Amino acid sequence: MFKKKTILLLSTLSACLFASGTLFAQKLSVPQEIHYADKVYKLAFTAPQNRNSKRALYEYTTNGEAVEKWSSLITLLYDSNAKSDPFAFSAALLKSLAATKPEPVSSVVIHDGHVLMRSVYEPDAANPVYESNVSKSFHGAAACGGLLQFQYAVKTPPGEDQSAAGKQAILKLVNEGNASLATQLRDGGWQPSCE
Repeated sequence: MFKKKTILLLSTLSACLFASGTLFAQKLSVPQEIHYADKVYKLAFTAPQNRNSKRALYEYTTNGEAVEKWSSLITLLYDSNAKSDPFAFSAALLKSLAATKPEPVSSVVIHDGHVLMRSVYEPDAANPVYESNVSKSFHGAAACGGLLQFQYAVKTPPGEDQSAAGKQAILKLVNEGNASLATQLRDGGWQPSCE
C-alpha cells in the first residue's frame, strides 16, 4: 500500500516538472543513514533509475527492518528537474491526496517555504494497520536545485477493541501522534546536503 502512495507522490513531483536550463546544477548527496526521531535509519532501498531519469526514491528503515516489513520508514523523493514553488507543489499534492482511494484524513499547509503534509490511512483489507505519514518539501537551492520531499511514516496496529468506540479511540490516538510527528518534522533541523 505504501508503494502506491509513494508512486502517487512521485507523480505529484512529475506534475510539478518545468523545463529549466541550470548551468551549474547541484545534485543531492544521498545519505547512507539519517538520524531522526531518536533512531538511526539506514538506506534500505533505492528505486532503479534509467539513464535519463532525474527522479529518485530512497527508503530508510531502522533496526535492520526490510522495506516490505517496516514499522517506521523515511522516504526521500527527489526530482532534480522539478522547478516547483511551494504553492504549485501544495496544489498538486492536494489533488493527489484527493485522488487516493480510500482518501486519507489529511492536511497540507505551507510554512516558511516548505509544504508540510499530514495524512492518516485507516486499516483496510490490503493494509490492516493505521499508517501515519508526515512530509516536508524543499525547493530550489534548498533542494539541490530541484524538489525534494522528506517523508516519515509510522505504522500502528489496530486496538483490540474493534467496536465503533474502540476504533474511534485508536484513531484519535493515531491522529494526535500524527500531529506530534508533523510538529517535530516542521521544527526539526534535517536538511538535504548537496554536492
